[in-house]
This record gives sequence, structure tokens and C-alpha cells, in this order.
Amino acid sequence: MFLYRAITLLAVSVASSPLFASAGSPLVKASTSANGKYLVVAQWELIPAASGLSQQIARTTYRVTAIEPFINDKDRLHTSSIFFSDSWDSWEFTLEGSFSYAWPMVSDNGQYIALISPGAWLPGDSALRIYHRKANEHTGELLSNVTTAALWSPTPLTLKPDTSSMITDSTPLWFASLTLAFSDDNRYFQYTDKEKGTYAVNLKTGSIQQISNISH
Repeated sequence: MFLYRAITLLAVSVASSPLFASAGSPLVKASTSANGKYLVVAQWELIPAASGLSQQIARTTYRVTAIEPFINDKDRLHTSSIFFSDSWDSWEFTLEGSFSYAWPMVSDNGQYIALISPGAWLPGDSALRIYHRKANEHTGELLSNVTTAALWSPTPLTLKPDTSSMITDSTPLWFASLTLAFSDDNRYFQYTDKEKGTYAVNLKTGSIQQISNISH
């Protein structure tokens, strides 16, 4: 079942890189909001590959659609399957580069998308980006770009891999063991660590604040 109040991402594989010998992380295609009312889908535009080589993603359009309520009896399909349709509150945006591979999450009101990067290793790398729907439009814009160093502000996370050794598919990603979720009131995107506590990105201002501390 896919209706969750929070999503705990426990991943151990990392994005392939010429600098690091490791298995590629999953190419996550879609996810639902915690209440199941919205779906965010990554629509990939692929670069044609030479024979024997894997295709690469040139750019990705992240699109939000809403659950189809079938309000008219004449259209209703009696099934346990869940359908999503384009509607007045559908919106999208397109990205190129490393965030074409990001893992998307959508808020319960369908107005925010959080992109989780499985390829963030260095302190300056973008780990989390949050986009919001422009008012009265069907497009989105960047609200917050959080680096790995800024995740635990004002006590920055020190995340600097030992480049003298190879990162393997057993090296945890930055979100391994964290719990990530949009708040119930759609005001924050929260991430919790059992040692550091809970931090949140304000979905109005894009600022980060600590909202709870784990005492030892």
C-alpha cells in the first residue's frame, strides 16, 4: 500500500560516477503524496545511445497530477485501481543536469515538490531542492536549494568522503536512516535523524529551522 504519513528512505546504492566505483542508484519514476491524492511523475527525455551503451537522461519534466474522483456516474469505472488525471491544479517544471535523476516527493496539497538527490556527497553538493507551484499558473519555480552542509544548520553536517578510497555500493547515501515528510499542514518539509533531531524547510520562505532536538 502506498499511503504513508512519512517516507523513510533507506538506500545504499549511489549514482555512477567516473570518480567512484559503485552501483547505480534506482531511477525513481514517481511517488504519491502521503494522503494519496496527488502523483508526481518524472517524464524523462533520453539521449540516444550508441550500440551497447546505456541511454542517459537529457532532461526531466516533473509533473503533478491529481487523483480522479469520477464525479459523474456516466464516467465512473468500478474498480479497486486508483487513477490520476490532469486537472486545474496540475503543474510541471523541467530540469537538466544532475537533478534530472532526483527522487520526487509531492505534498498533500499538491503545491510542492521535494527533489531528493542520491548523488550528493560533498558539503557543497545540492542534496535537496524544493519547488512550488506559481500562483494561478501550471508551472513551478525553485523555492529552496539545500546543500549537504546546510542540512543541519546551524550545526552543519560534515560530509566529506575519503577520496583516497573508493565509495562502494555499501556506502550510505546522505538520507540513509532519515525520515522525510511534508508536514500535515503543508507548511514544512521535515527530515529527522535519531541523533540530530528534526529539521524543517519552511515552505513559504525556504529557510531551515530546527523544530525538535534529540536529548542524550
